[in-house]
Amino acid sequence: MIYVKNILLRIIIYCYLMANNKKNKMKIKLFILGITLLMFQKNYSQQFEYKVLSTIESVVKTKKIGLGGLIAERSRMISEAESLDYKETTTLRLADQKEEKQEKKRKGDNKSRSEIRTKQYEETKLLNFYNQLGIRFQNIATNDALIISKINELASNGWELAFVSGSAEAMSGYDDPNGIIYTRYIFKREKK
Repeated sequence: MIYVKNILLRIIIYCYLMANNKKNKMKIKLFILGITLLMFQKNYSQQFEYKVLSTIESVVKTKKIGLGGLIAERSRMISEAESLDYKETTTLRLADQKEEKQEKKRKGDNKSRSEIRTKQYEETKLLNFYNQLGIRFQNIATNDALIISKINELASNGWELAFVSGSAEAMSGYDDPNGIIYTRYIFKREKK
């Protein structure tokens, strides 16, 4: 929009400089007035919808436990398959919270966690970063290929990658079985 305003401003200046008689001055003044009105017209922001793709990648070394078994690590790519409305799970906290909670219970608006948990989602298996011998670079390359495949599919459906947020979680220590890398890819597209 700024680019269009700059062009319009240049046209106005050009027309003003070219006005050399009274007839042209009146026409140019009307033209400038029309362009000025267009420039300061209220801009309506675009409406977007958003989608989140999450990857959870295990960074824990595989260990033997018990009778030759292995600790099962779980690396996954997750995306929602159904929409939820956050308003259904939101509670307004007031000074007198007990009355508000009791009122919601009477109305049946207070949903439990099991009621709001989605049962429909896409889950794509990813490979763990480590095996018994150490880090597996082939696994990282495979995960990258799977993630790019999903991103390309979303892009072909009109989704644009808007933000990426990554984090790592671990309890710490050599025997920590909880190390993960968690990444959220947030996509947007214009609402239709």
